[in-house]
This record gives sequence, C-alpha cells and structure tokens, in this order.
Amino acid sequence: MNNKIKEIRIRNGLGLNETARRVGITGGYLSALEKGVKKNPSLETLNGLSKILNVPINQLFVENSNQDMEKEITVSLTREEFKELTGLILAESSEENNEISIFTHEGSIKFGITRKVTQTEVLAEYFEGDYKNE
Repeated sequence: MNNKIKEIRIRNGLGLNETARRVGITGGYLSALEKGVKKNPSLETLNGLSKILNVPINQLFVENSNQDMEKEITVSLTREEFKELTGLILAESSEENNEISIFTHEGSIKFGITRKVTQTEVLAEYFEGDYKNE
C-alpha cells in the first residue's frame, strides 16, 4: 500500500501536507504510511484517503499499476459468529480513541482493535472458510 498512496496522491496533484490535512491526519503519519513505516491504518483513515484521492479503498492496496486488477474478499459467518464478532467490535470500540481495523495477513482476514495509538490486537480471524475468536 505504501508507494501506491504516494503514486495516487502525486497523480492527483496533491501535496503530502495538504492531503494529510484534508484526511485529518498529520503529515508525518501520512509520510510514514507512504514509506511503509506505519502499517494497518484505521478504516477512518482509509476512507478519508479514498475520498480525497478519489479512488476506491481497494485501489490503495493494489501493488500492480494495472488499475483493473481487483480482488473481492467474501467472509461468510454464521449468525452466531457475526453476533459474536459485532459484540467484540462494539465492546472494544466504545473506549475513546480505539480504532477498528480489518486487514489481511498470510491469507486470513483479521479484525482488530488499535488501542489509543498502540499496536493492533487481533480480536478474530477468518481463514479458509473458518471463523475463530482469538
């Protein structure tokens, strides 16, 4: 994702600090994202970048410059698994400054919480058709 954000930002004629300000993050944080120093931005940050850069969120992750490459990820949960996951997310996100993250890692989809600008803690995982609560 790192170089992709910068590539799209420059293509849109936007400066780093202007983009960061419009997204609601610091220039330093955006620079760290672009350099790959910071990983797993919040969904709020991804939505902001997507809106300001005028691209779908998935385009922020496409490594190949071929804009037509898209990968759809489908998660199938039972009603109970979905209820448990949403309960975890609601409980964990109620604390001020916590951010929910959804990301892929080694073939699985991870649902996580970033606690007050610290490392993301994985709450649950979906891998090869199986859902499990961490």
